[in-house]
Amino acid sequence: MHVIAKSIHVLDYDNECTITRTIDDDFDGYIYHLIFQMDRIRNIREYRSRALTTQVVSSAIQVCKSVAQGNHKEIMVSLAEKIAVRLLAKELNVQAKIAHLGARVQKGSLIQALVYDEEKQSYKFLLAKVEHTNFVDDADFSFRTGFDRDHMNIWKFCIMDLSTVEIGFIDAKVYSGTSAKYWSDEFLELQEIRSDATNTKSAFTSIDFVLTRYMKKNWKKDYFNTRNNLLLYFRSNSFIDIEQLVDHLERYEPFEMGAEHYKAVMSEIRKLPEKKHFDFQFNCDMSAVKAKIRTVMDVTSGIRLQFTDGIENPEEKICAYQDDGDGKKYLRIETDNDETFESFVRT
Repeated sequence: MHVIAKSIHVLDYDNECTITRTIDDDFDGYIYHLIFQMDRIRNIREYRSRALTTQVVSSAIQVCKSVAQGNHKEIMVSLAEKIAVRLLAKELNVQAKIAHLGARVQKGSLIQALVYDEEKQSYKFLLAKVEHTNFVDDADFSFRTGFDRDHMNIWKFCIMDLSTVEIGFIDAKVYSGTSAKYWSDEFLELQEIRSDATNTKSAFTSIDFVLTRYMKKNWKKDYFNTRNNLLLYFRSNSFIDIEQLVDHLERYEPFEMGAEHYKAVMSEIRKLPEKKHFDFQFNCDMSAVKAKIRTVMDVTSGIRLQFTDGIENPEEKICAYQDDGDGKKYLRIETDNDETFESFVRT
């Protein structure tokens, strides 16, 4: 990678303005390290431009085209400032919406850079919102704002591939440390290649298949409990992170199958995003898996037990026992439905 043009703007939320920082060629090393760090993050989603005329996309294209005229640095200064002002406006709007929740937009600086990938012979445009930290300058003991390469906190990131402009679109890889959609939707104006509905359906179906394949036949109790935990996680989290989901499932202590075997199943689930081509992070759309949630179990001739959702504390809702006298097997199910209860009361 070779940095062609770059800029840094501190986003000053208190004064509602952007502050341009002067940077020299030594900062190129930070940008290289930033790109290297992003290559190691798996929670990246693929997007595509809605149009080539939106502000951020068209600005990136314009900076790239200006390289041939030799005025790319001047063009970068002008357009990068406008992009930074756009981001500040979007984040101030978000802050106004979430203020009543006691939440705050993560403070940081916007780094922008046009880089040339020698290996692929293509230009890329980088936008990264990173944490800036205050430190004391040893020379004059003044307070300054800077970036720590060794303790890099990347709030949000986007790298646009400008090699397909002539075809009529650009592809982008986007990372966001939170579920906030304003970064990709309102600020960058990109459209996701895989929708939340597609991701939700593919992720749930793929994980459910792994549980069925490796657990259902031999470890029915552990299969039921793990699948129930999966349903509860999807139901209670509007933002799905596959790593966090697996961590959640791993807290379960299996009754029947060995811990090592259970861990191996979890390892298979961690591989699914790459194998089945869904994102590591996405907003959950439960309407996409409505038909996949239901589980039906045969009880006896003419009776079936149907589960339509995840169950909190299932061991308190339903339990199995065997009569010591005649050896018959029974299910005891808690009900809060009076009509159903009255239907089976025997006086």
